[in-house]
Amino acid sequence: MALSIKIDNINKTFYKPTVFFWKKNNKIQALKNVSFRCPEKKISCILGPNGAGKTTIIKILSGLIIQDSGEINFINAKLQKNKKNNIGLMTSNERSFYWRLTGRQNLNFFAELYGLKGKIKKERINQLLKDFSVEKDADLPLRLYSTGMKYKLLIIRALISDPDVIILDEPTSHIDPLARENIHKIIKENIINKNLKTVILCTHDLEEAQFLSDHLILLNEGKVIAEGSYDDLKKKINPNIIFKIFFVKKPKRAFFNSLSNYDLFEQDNEVQICMDNESDVPEIIKNAVENNGKILWCKEEKESLFEIFKRLTSGEK
Repeated sequence: MALSIKIDNINKTFYKPTVFFWKKNNKIQALKNVSFRCPEKKISCILGPNGAGKTTIIKILSGLIIQDSGEINFINAKLQKNKKNNIGLMTSNERSFYWRLTGRQNLNFFAELYGLKGKIKKERINQLLKDFSVEKDADLPLRLYSTGMKYKLLIIRALISDPDVIILDEPTSHIDPLARENIHKIIKENIINKNLKTVILCTHDLEEAQFLSDHLILLNEGKVIAEGSYDDLKKKINPNIIFKIFFVKKPKRAFFNSLSNYDLFEQDNEVQICMDNESDVPEIIKNAVENNGKILWCKEEKESLFEIFKRLTSGEK
């Protein structure tokens, strides 16, 4: 797996001032030796409860604040040299636009800040407006935009300098389900499949994280408690495979006797089998059919990301 970003032993402490001059300022350690990897041209998702340190790591990655210690290495030499133009940050703060200006005028302004000029700037803005299907509304004042359109413009602004890394902080908060689905489609099809960007997604929405992410980073109390794909995290919690079979007609008793080496749970016409290796499944299905069993459906029972997240953050096994 090719890497885009390596984060090693990042620490960050904030000092909360007190109104009493004789007391020391309160010390809050937001990040404690945080280390993780972000694969290239994939979506990495930073997950964690409130106060876990997600916003702090996002601000450090985007250059808004500096870590106390630790290293961030961008594998791409171009990105390491010029972070300003090669990291695009999208926050959910729609008030960061100028509401009296049109969408196009706003994008022109921010493109100028990135150093884009003339024909290159015009072509880049027109192409992004077309890709995100907001071209026909680009010359309306921003105050007339729907929330979904504003969020599209926020993502366009993050892409305007054609960065290698896109950081999306809560890209679908406060928008309706249809607009949310549209943003998901844009992230998958436009940012990843078409433009081949590396994406770092920060979200509280576990369903969104499971749907979009290739790589998950779980933060809790300023520490990384788990990292990897959904399947990697699932194996960390429970390495076994749970397979369910629902029978229209249950097989002969000989079938159940043949499963003596497995943990088995039987309830009415449903059988749940716990196994070490999914390669056992075809033989089990074959055995059921040979013993006159009629199967309506069968599937692997996957633990939801919510359950994995809950068990890892609470320390459950």
